[in-house]
Amino acid sequence: MFARGADQALTPVHIASVMRETAAIAAKLLGRGITLDIEASPDLPAILGDSSQLHQVMMNLCVNARDAMPGGGQLRLVASLVSLTAADARAVGPDAVAGEFLTVSVRDTGTGIAPEIRDRLFDPFFTTKPRETATGLGLATVLRIMRRHRGFIGFETEVGDGTCFTCYFPVLPDSERIG
Repeated sequence: MFARGADQALTPVHIASVMRETAAIAAKLLGRGITLDIEASPDLPAILGDSSQLHQVMMNLCVNARDAMPGGGQLRLVASLVSLTAADARAVGPDAVAGEFLTVSVRDTGTGIAPEIRDRLFDPFFTTKPRETATGLGLATVLRIMRRHRGFIGFETEVGDGTCFTCYFPVLPDSERIG
């Protein structure tokens, strides 16, 4: 994706469908000790998106969550609507802006992320995993896709108590929404 540079056109997408499809694939990769729950109302508004890239975002986050739970745990994918004020946006991160968003949160009960590496998480080729099993492009790819979708990503983490990555997608104006 980084080298190719070409992207498909963004079209109206229902995120609940993408979440269910991704969860069906992710469930096979998680292993027996990890439970997967999805919460997404079918009446959430559509976003402008590229379905295959949205699958990639969720799959990358699910695989990272799996790797953070070597002893098992719980993985939750939750979609919801949120309105952010300017102050709320500043708390999310440097790319965040105020507005109405559809969010997709990927929360795990894993090991959490050490404070000393949090600033490097989205750097291309940065990884805490063995080089034989990881490229360090997962979160960098997620960030690129979020920016392409005019969205942004934030995270909350506590060492020993898990991590939650939340993707913020702009909601389509009422005049552009699909049923």
